[in-house]
Amino acid sequence: MTDAEKIQEQIKLKDSDQKAGELLKSMQGKVDEEKGKNEEDEKKQEEKIKEYLANHSETKSLEYLVRGAKLICSNGTHIRHLNLSKCHGVYIGEHPVVHEWDCVAGETENITWFGVCSPVGPDMPPGPNIMCVKTPENSKDGTTGNTQPGKKCQPIIIGTWMDTYDETRIVDNGEKDPGDRSAAEKGGEVKGRATVTVGSFLVCKYGGLIQPKESGQSQTNEDEPKKEGCSKEDCKLLHKYGGKGNKHGTKVLDPKYASITPEKKWNESKIKAGRWITQTLEEAGFEREFIAGVVGNVYNEGKFGVFESSAYKSNKPSYLVHMDDNHEYKKVSGKTISQVGIDALTNLQGSCEFSNTHKFGFGCVQWTAPNRISKLIEMYTKECPKGSYPTEDQCIKVEMEFMTYELTNTYKSVYSNWKKNNKDKDNETKVKQAAIDICTKYEVPYGYKTSEKQKPRIDKALEWYKAMESSEKDTKDTKEKEKEEKEKEEK
Repeated sequence: MTDAEKIQEQIKLKDSDQKAGELLKSMQGKVDEEKGKNEEDEKKQEEKIKEYLANHSETKSLEYLVRGAKLICSNGTHIRHLNLSKCHGVYIGEHPVVHEWDCVAGETENITWFGVCSPVGPDMPPGPNIMCVKTPENSKDGTTGNTQPGKKCQPIIIGTWMDTYDETRIVDNGEKDPGDRSAAEKGGEVKGRATVTVGSFLVCKYGGLIQPKESGQSQTNEDEPKKEGCSKEDCKLLHKYGGKGNKHGTKVLDPKYASITPEKKWNESKIKAGRWITQTLEEAGFEREFIAGVVGNVYNEGKFGVFESSAYKSNKPSYLVHMDDNHEYKKVSGKTISQVGIDALTNLQGSCEFSNTHKFGFGCVQWTAPNRISKLIEMYTKECPKGSYPTEDQCIKVEMEFMTYELTNTYKSVYSNWKKNNKDKDNETKVKQAAIDICTKYEVPYGYKTSEKQKPRIDKALEWYKAMESSEKDTKDTKEKEKEEKEKEEK
């Protein structure tokens, strides 16, 4: 059964089972009472909601839930973590945000089991009695050692997450709501699914109330890059711009970057790529003139997620001859990974190690060197599960992370030398030299020393830099105008 079918079964249980419906109503009343919704006195209401948040959030504030959030069940003995095997592309910091349908129950699903069940009603989960070990990390009540024997606390969820935040909605990754994801990919109207907060809850058929203990935003582990929890700015951006279901990744695109648009006609996908490159590299500390040089090169080099074409009329590189003859490379030549899938990329390595003979160009920089393409594939497989067809937004996310990694590690001298050699130059000269340095020291395409290769990159770099400066000026003007209007209102 697919996740889409499983979630519909849970919704069906809520709508068609009278007993389940009554239990939901009862649990809603219990939570409302905890939150002080029934209090007429505003002070008592405020005290109760503060107490509620203190019990369900490490920061005592109404935070969005992200992958890894700590959950507890009123009937269970153990703390568990909310799972999200494939993200929706909306993040707070580096943590994937969940929505109201991320509540499929099962061993490897969103909601796993909570130790041993102690139901307050007559209904009891099926199966043999079990005994679990409680540790300081997973114990709900703080005690350690063996639990009393009892039934496995494997919930059967009624419906979906309740008390969600409807104002901020996320487009599903396609596993639970494929129709909405398809509409988003085609630029159509989307519904999105409401976000889940520390004030949300789930109800189990056996009378369990499943609630967050912590949002998960402050966690650090091997799967999530180490970073402090949600910043106020991240939350503001998600709240304001994430509702449509941003599918990119690292962060919600800041409006100051979303407004960058060159005067001359650029392809929409190139503009989109330029905006993400600008935000990602500027946040990593790179100077704007250097970033413009990167954008100018990417504009002329390739597209995100595209395979190098082997359709040469003459002088085909020997490595592409090898790939066509021995690895059926023609099947992916010139296509995108969104068309052929992640498996087509990983299968091209075959039983061979990448070498000067066994390789191909891939992505926005057309990375070709054996060590670079191997690392890039590794990063793609971490983001995109086997059998998936990565979206353009996923490709941008992976390749921008890879580019940032290279420019701050293996190719950091490209930036440091450019910065040192151009510190006293005017901005236009800096942009031009950045375009040349990226071409000759980072991308290194065939014929990289020729003006034929360098000039188009310089031209696009200058166009993008001009657009960046214009956008920044417009942003400042807007802020000044807003400030003046605010001051007038206060007077």
